[in-house]
Amino acid sequence: MTAMQQAILEALQCPKDGGPLSADNHPLTCAVCGAHYPLQGSVVDFVELAQGDDEHALLEYYENEHPGCNLRLTDWKVEHIAALLGGDRAESVLDVGCGMGEIARSVAELAHARRLVGVDWSGPILRAGTAKPVPDGLQTAWLRANALRLPIRDDAFDLMLAVDIVEHVMEPDRLFAEARRVSRRLYV
Repeated sequence: MTAMQQAILEALQCPKDGGPLSADNHPLTCAVCGAHYPLQGSVVDFVELAQGDDEHALLEYYENEHPGCNLRLTDWKVEHIAALLGGDRAESVLDVGCGMGEIARSVAELAHARRLVGVDWSGPILRAGTAKPVPDGLQTAWLRANALRLPIRDDAFDLMLAVDIVEHVMEPDRLFAEARRVSRRLYV
């Protein structure tokens, strides 16, 4: 494991109990509760749903109604985020609700980030996004996780993005609380 991969692993935590994760074996394993989080292609899967619960129904809708979801009109969003950054650098970027990661990659490049972690609810959309090119020198990780229970340690990222996600969550206040918890400097 490279130093950069280790830095990304150290930013993660078990969403159940906040315990540290070990990459000694695949899947990732929580050192506290022993929960396992498998790797599906290039995506770590933190989502555990019970059949019939509200989150399961929402996930099925999202994946069935938007199987090829690709936000093509992202340039103006990236331009607005760049204006908010004002030329500031961000060593690490977390994008929650990243979809296929187009905005995440662009903002990470603008901010001269070295680490990028993308989080989305949909495994198929994340896996499709992992096939897209990544700027040189940018270490990436893609996580399938619930935006309201991020598997991310406190203050782990300089910048957190949450573009086009607020209208999709049932409890926006919890999303904003998670953003404040995981970002050191700024969330957009």
